[in-house]
Amino acid sequence: NERANRLARLLMARGAGPERVVGLALPRSTELVVALLAVLKSGAGYLPLDPEYPAERISFMLADAAPDVVLTTTDVAGRLPAGPMLALDDPQVRTELAG
Repeated sequence: NERANRLARLLMARGAGPERVVGLALPRSTELVVALLAVLKSGAGYLPLDPEYPAERISFMLADAAPDVVLTTTDVAGRLPAGPMLALDDPQVRTELAG
């Protein structure tokens, strides 16, 4: 719960909130659950992006929904089109979330 609160505050600082969309391109894990709770706590909607989707499908979904940021990992980020991303396993992001 505390991890979700910290991530929600970080998302809100980056513009997430009501009437905004945050993409979730994460493998099934506890990080996915924390990220989903954080998006909901921020008041934003979420766009689920299965990292196993074909690249063309992910590109279409991102272009269509235009999320403000996509929560992902460094591994998955390399397979996504360019855009605003927040890699949850990035050391700088981990430091921000540690408080």
